[in-house]
Amino acid sequence: MVRRPRVRRASALLAAIALVVSATPIADAGPFHGSAAPGHVVHGAPGVAVTHVVLDLADRAAHPLHRGPISPRAAPAPRALPQGPRSVPAAETAVEATPAATPRTGATPSAPSPGLADNFQALPDAGVTVPPDTSGAVGPSHLMVMLNDRVRVQSRAGGNLLTVALFDFWASLGPSEVFDPRVLYDPSGNRWISVAMADSSGADSAVFVGSSRTSDPTGLWDLYRIDADATDLHWADFPSVGFNARWIVVQANMFPFGAGDETSFIFVLDKADLYAAGAGDYTLFEEPYAYAAAPARAYDAGTSTMYLVQRWNGNAGGTGYLRLSTITGNVGSEVLSAGVAFPSTTAEWAMDGGTDFAPQAGRAEGIHVNDDRMADCVYRNGAIWCVHTVFLPASGPTRSAIQWWELSPTGVVLQRGRIDDATGAIFRAYPSIAVNRQGDALIGYSRFSEATYAGAAYSFRAAADAAGTMRSPVMLKAGLGPYYKTLGGAENRWGDYSATVVDPLNDRDLWTIQEYAASGNRWGTWWGKIAPAAAPADTAAPAPVAPVQAPALGRQVSPGTVPVNLRWYARDDRSGIASYQLQQKIDSGGWAAVSLPSAAANSIVRTLYTSHSYTYRVSATDGAANASALVAGPAIRPGIVQESSSAVVYSSGWTSAAVSGALGGSLRYATVAGKEAFYAFTGRGIGWVSTRATNRGKADVYVDGGFVTTVDLGAAATQQRTVVFSYAWASSGSHSIDIVVLGTAGRPRVDVDAFVRIE
Repeated sequence: MVRRPRVRRASALLAAIALVVSATPIADAGPFHGSAAPGHVVHGAPGVAVTHVVLDLADRAAHPLHRGPISPRAAPAPRALPQGPRSVPAAETAVEATPAATPRTGATPSAPSPGLADNFQALPDAGVTVPPDTSGAVGPSHLMVMLNDRVRVQSRAGGNLLTVALFDFWASLGPSEVFDPRVLYDPSGNRWISVAMADSSGADSAVFVGSSRTSDPTGLWDLYRIDADATDLHWADFPSVGFNARWIVVQANMFPFGAGDETSFIFVLDKADLYAAGAGDYTLFEEPYAYAAAPARAYDAGTSTMYLVQRWNGNAGGTGYLRLSTITGNVGSEVLSAGVAFPSTTAEWAMDGGTDFAPQAGRAEGIHVNDDRMADCVYRNGAIWCVHTVFLPASGPTRSAIQWWELSPTGVVLQRGRIDDATGAIFRAYPSIAVNRQGDALIGYSRFSEATYAGAAYSFRAAADAAGTMRSPVMLKAGLGPYYKTLGGAENRWGDYSATVVDPLNDRDLWTIQEYAASGNRWGTWWGKIAPAAAPADTAAPAPVAPVQAPALGRQVSPGTVPVNLRWYARDDRSGIASYQLQQKIDSGGWAAVSLPSAAANSIVRTLYTSHSYTYRVSATDGAANASALVAGPAIRPGIVQESSSAVVYSSGWTSAAVSGALGGSLRYATVAGKEAFYAFTGRGIGWVSTRATNRGKADVYVDGGFVTTVDLGAAATQQRTVVFSYAWASSGSHSIDIVVLGTAGRPRVDVDAFVRIE
């Protein structure tokens, strides 16, 4: 189901209020101008894999499962993604921090990208499937390729060590079909990670996850089968995979077998459990709007926050948006904060270009390049890097291009650029990105034009290059012939993705594996390695940004105290952030150090008293021991507004009730769809306090008149006085929040216990 944007409705009561309290434009506040941290908590459910087996890959290669001839087939096509709501409040966006340095298509490249240090074939087309779904990873002694038809382990020089069918790799888990494989190498754990989908369009749909026992992928693997949907209503498609110090995260787009809503499941697996050959413990989150949200591969040591980035809307009134979400907490008690920021640019784009959009030489038929979903995401040196295909111009696409972003952990756009041919002669698609320890970035992608066969290329930027730029492209592998393969499908399939990775041996060299058109109407896959020059010694200190405060999602509010989430970051493209120092001042007192959960932690929850004001400042030290000065933010004061306050205006149909455990001993609730609670205020942060329980339902939340999200108050255990929605701005201003009851079937009740604000 394509979810349509909520259009702000104006009841007579609230329309009258709107005449008095209108949203005030936010003044420019430096790099946080227009930034916000809206969001709602999604609570997960614990799960465990239904099957765990051990695979000896070398033995499987020596004794393949002879299933007989495999009929050529097309892998399940990725479903088109819906746009996010168009009515994104201006205050909700995280705009580009340095727009002058990041023009609409990127500045002029400073130099050619470096040439290839090595390149060779990965896996050719066996003629049994389209597309290959190109995935590969690099370890200290091996390369590993995992495609829709086969798995290959190679030496780092390209020698073939073993090859097995993809089905054979996963056969011990009992599938009838395996597709959409991914393979990664985790340098901090010295393990290989593999993921695939199984048994599409039926109740047996499963998510497969594997981890190697050592850094040698030819040895033992622990393989896990996870039931994609225990309710047997959806099947899983198109996994996006990331990892950090705590988790392996798999996001899957979930499609109904028949009538019903599309949704998104996020499987958060305990990495330590998998690496110890455990039971396969995970936490499952359902977040209907998180379509194709790409979890980051985190290479900074000790990273304990998982960042997920997705395309939100490429052209909402001339602005293109991403959506940033986070997973935090301890293993087993994770919290998904959905939509904590919406990074944006006025360089809008279209969602897709239609079937078989990209041209090629030798045939009239084009090649399918899918849509603008987020293709890849990494967390490196304290920043989030991500990349996707965009279709230009937004008003009527005539070409496809690559768009890349560097974001702060709070969603500020640090830089953004495009790899684009404005003449429309060259189309590009299916990108992937890697960033090394010295801040150099490589993007690999497919390249198409009417004058050439479909091939592979890459673009590079050094950390010191001008913001928003990539150097001029280099061909990785030129196409060798025309290509047209549908295998019974409706599209000339290509992709659906590629892989670009950093070399774990020196954390400087970069590799990419890409698809190209081979001769004889076949696809092929090709490895390329580049060896960037060593950067000069890093002598520059990081540039920290003062903490931003928001009511802490999922935390309980007590009389006189408010849980506040502090978030900060520092930019250091060269050496990454090694540690932060956070200090607090209460009222006019002196500065005192605040203990952090880890040296490089960039967020913390503090319980603040409403009777005091607080000021915070932060400094950062990078991996080269360069330390910054302390940077302070403004003084803040938390406040609690009870549901009985005259400042909170209700439509008819709300009931007051004395409730033991409620924040002020009472609350208000409504059970009829369309009932509204409206609060206008001055401040820099707002939180809605409510009750979560089995009989509580859903409500839409509007901020400054624009729809932000739907909050589901359902929970297995009752949670009173809980912050269920939070939103923050960079500076104080006049704002409003509106809660609209949806009348959820079987559990329509929605409570307003209080609002908490940060002044």
